[in-house]
Amino acid sequence: MPEDRDPSGFMYPSSRIPYKNREGKSLLPGGARLACLIYIAPEQWQWGINEKMDVPAMWRHGEEYQSWSTRTAIQYGFNVGLHRMQDVFKKHDVKITLWTNGTVVEQNFDVIKGLADYGHELGGHSYSEGHPMPTGDRAFQEDSVKRSLDLLTSVTGRRPLGWLGPGAKADQNTIELTAEYGFTYNGDLQDDELPYFLHVGDKTLTVIPYRFVGNFNDLLLTTTLGAPRSVGELTSYVVEGFDAYHDAAQTHPLIFNYGMHTLISGRPDNIKGLEALIERARSYDDVWIGTYGELAEFWQKEYGSLIPEGGGDIIL
Repeated sequence: MPEDRDPSGFMYPSSRIPYKNREGKSLLPGGARLACLIYIAPEQWQWGINEKMDVPAMWRHGEEYQSWSTRTAIQYGFNVGLHRMQDVFKKHDVKITLWTNGTVVEQNFDVIKGLADYGHELGGHSYSEGHPMPTGDRAFQEDSVKRSLDLLTSVTGRRPLGWLGPGAKADQNTIELTAEYGFTYNGDLQDDELPYFLHVGDKTLTVIPYRFVGNFNDLLLTTTLGAPRSVGELTSYVVEGFDAYHDAAQTHPLIFNYGMHTLISGRPDNIKGLEALIERARSYDDVWIGTYGELAEFWQKEYGSLIPEGGGDIIL
């Protein structure tokens, strides 16, 4: 395939349930109206070299490389933050998806293995957080995919099935390579609020759409990258936002994504947002909480056979 093409061009056909065809239907696992997907992004950098993206909200002030202060802020998430978050998941019996860099496996193997052994899903998140996928050419991206695949497989003995890259950014190379290397679903794309199928050559990816605009993500909810909030403001925002999604789901089923980072939501104040979300979601009988992989598998089994021959929308 020629390397001089524009890899940002979107060219693959999709098969989805049209919005008007969703009305009044319960399309999600267990007959739910709303799917609540909670994820953590355990992230690490290649320290001592300059990559394309620094740690968010930890700006440099003239230093040549990211400082020890920045590096230890990230390591806090593995020494403390993930353990505190895991206590919440155990308390509420919740399993989530961990979008995990290959560098995390290299630098914090035991922590990640413990979480995977508990039952959390590991998904591909590039080799290093410092290099979002579209910042590199096809050869760079292929190396990142291969290294991520090998490292994550070394944790569980099972290859990961899902991919969501740093910043939820992908281009044509990313989509093609993840499909080529056996990933069955992708979380980078943002053009829907229910899963759909993307036809990539002779392979079909299930897309679990992301939400960047108005994202329910701790980076934007609690740091200077967005609008820092008090504990009360954070929990109110999360609960009110979730309720808005639940209201919308009464006519058109959809997904609510909640994203976290270990050095942010693993702290005593910000973890209150996670607890408020789980408690609110559990208060409804038409909300399903699960992993990205569980939702992708459900969608493939429930609707994959309904894709029209030659592609096109799924009409129920």
